[in-house]
Amino acid sequence: MKVPFINLYSVIDAEKQRFEDQGLDGNFYMDKYRGQPADPEQFEYFTLPAIFVDYTITGQGKDKPRLIQITLHLLVDEENDMSNVAPNYIAGMNSFVYCGVLQEILEGRKLVGNSVLKFVSEVPIDNPVADYHSMIFEFESYAKDLIANPVFQTGEFDKPNVTGMIKEQEKKEAV
Repeated sequence: MKVPFINLYSVIDAEKQRFEDQGLDGNFYMDKYRGQPADPEQFEYFTLPAIFVDYTITGQGKDKPRLIQITLHLLVDEENDMSNVAPNYIAGMNSFVYCGVLQEILEGRKLVGNSVLKFVSEVPIDNPVADYHSMIFEFESYAKDLIANPVFQTGEFDKPNVTGMIKEQEKKEAV
């Protein structure tokens, strides 16, 4: 799952302007899900908004891709009430906007070279510590592609000497 995590972090970070265009904070804290929303004191400090990623992998037979479901636990700073009598109830609905933008960004994207992310479900989670949303996406990938090391091309660019050609061209045009 190394490659999907790296690519998920990169995609969300690269698209943070889409959140900011909606008046939201696009600087996410992202980490593997370990129950942080229910018991944040047990974990290192994190800022909001935050996305914690959980996953399941299901085999589909030898030499066939795995079915992977990733669950994004989205926590946002919801200080505003969304009840109809609250003075700023529209701001209280920002969690819906966060979810919608995340779905727009991720659905149809590839995190590995196999299949695209397919949106499966969104569920609001209410617990005593934090209200948050859980979104599930799924895709298929071969096991080897989940842990592959990124391939970086190295080398030098040749700098062609075109100065002489330009001077010759200028001489011909002057004549």
